[in-house]
Amino acid sequence: LQRGDGQLTVIGVHLGLSAQARRRQLDYLARLAKPEPRVIMLGDFNCHLDELERHGGLHAAGLRPAFAGTHTYPSWRPQRALDHILVSGGIVVRDTMVLAHTHSDHLPIASELEL
Repeated sequence: LQRGDGQLTVIGVHLGLSAQARRRQLDYLARLAKPEPRVIMLGDFNCHLDELERHGGLHAAGLRPAFAGTHTYPSWRPQRALDHILVSGGIVVRDTMVLAHTHSDHLPIASELEL
């Protein structure tokens, strides 16, 4: 990646099912994100938002949730909020919504961001 004011780093994730695996994966991803000026990390985190908010590395990297978390899994009867969008400073979240597309076992999330 070439650093500069126009740089945007996007990290797509599909984290493991065990808490221990997710912790190791998040540690690694937080180290990748920390030096970058603007980061969007999104995908299937396989955990609720409170686990992400307790992760010190994500906090140190300046990542925050783009929305409070909405049920996205399973797509045919959403009961769990496992999919998230995290953004760093300098990124303004205008709108976020869960889309009613059941082509997967998770519902997709769309977010309007201002850089």
